[in-house]
Amino acid sequence: MIQKSGFIIAGTVALLLGLLGIVLPVLPTTPWLLLALFCFTKSSARLSRRFRHSALYERYVADYAATKSLPLKRKLSVQIVASCMMLISFIVVKHWLVRLALVACFVFHNWFFIFKIKTRRPDAALDHPESEEAREI
Repeated sequence: MIQKSGFIIAGTVALLLGLLGIVLPVLPTTPWLLLALFCFTKSSARLSRRFRHSALYERYVADYAATKSLPLKRKLSVQIVASCMMLISFIVVKHWLVRLALVACFVFHNWFFIFKIKTRRPDAALDHPESEEAREI
């Protein structure tokens, strides 16, 4: 019961951070919404189902969840925004340990996006990711 409550709280916090990420360019949206989906799936079938049927899920998560890939344009936009935010932080912060952590985050972020997230051709874009065609990709 405590574990279920913890997942509900963590999912709600992740959802709120994802919502903030929609309006704040420094905060990524999709990773927080993916975390919210994970937490809701672990805690409650009703919450998971409700989140999966929301417009928020359809717009930011469904495409990646169905195909495990992103179009090049979307990958580049995420890369550019995240890299700019890390660069600004690197310039503003003078503490060497924080700068080292920022460099490590930058390297990991780029490695993950280049080697772990597949790039989908624009012509492979799907109108409805939950369709039969999406499962074949």
